[in-house]
Amino acid sequence: AIAGSPGLTGAPTLASTAAARTGAGAVVCACPQTVQSTLAARLTEVMTLALPVSADGLMPAESMQAIQSRKAQAAAALIGCGLGRLKGTGEFVRNFLQSVDLPTVVDADALFALDEAFLLKHGRPNWVLTPHLGEFRRLAGDTSGPLDAVDTARAFAKKWNVTIILKGAPSVVGCADGSVHINPTGNQALASAGTGDVLAGMCAGYLAQGLRPVDAAMAALFVGGRTVERFSDQYFRDSLMAGDIVDLLPQVLAEFST
Repeated sequence: AIAGSPGLTGAPTLASTAAARTGAGAVVCACPQTVQSTLAARLTEVMTLALPVSADGLMPAESMQAIQSRKAQAAAALIGCGLGRLKGTGEFVRNFLQSVDLPTVVDADALFALDEAFLLKHGRPNWVLTPHLGEFRRLAGDTSGPLDAVDTARAFAKKWNVTIILKGAPSVVGCADGSVHINPTGNQALASAGTGDVLAGMCAGYLAQGLRPVDAAMAALFVGGRTVERFSDQYFRDSLMAGDIVDLLPQVLAEFST
């Protein structure tokens, strides 16, 4: 995961631990050196990689070199969770996506760095974009009017040559080949802050285990939704925090392994 920035260390914590909980094995969280010690203390089961930052908080070329040096050891990537929205960060995200040819989950602040022109030129089917409706409207340049989630996910995944998780109720996965899939699990608790970071981490974890982008996306949605349902069966639904999903994952995943 390439994630985190000052004041935004919760997102990479959730995403990295979620990836590990899916069975990804060795997970590395590459983060600005300014937050590396904080994340290293939190992520006792996840390795951290400190990325150099300039005096104004931007990541210079040396940061990309540090990531490139670890690329051969990686099976998948996640970029964006808590990364921040400084102008230089956007350039870093775009450079990463153009230079690192790995199955990649593009989430949160990394989505903010993109636009339709970039996606039309550089989109790849092994990118999994995870926008909620507001993020999608910004990417597509559409700020008004109702959208049909199924038709929208299908059309823009094909147009941009990517895989899209359009988060909502229900969430929909659109694929570059024009196919579309609807997730049947979950409830309103998925609106809790941080659940998107968990979903992104789970999806990256499944990509790292060799699942196709569509299968990784659907597995993350289905298992994440089922975990929220399990929490709601046992506890007060509205008390769910994103970390509760991570904590319950082993129990829910055990249901599917028997």
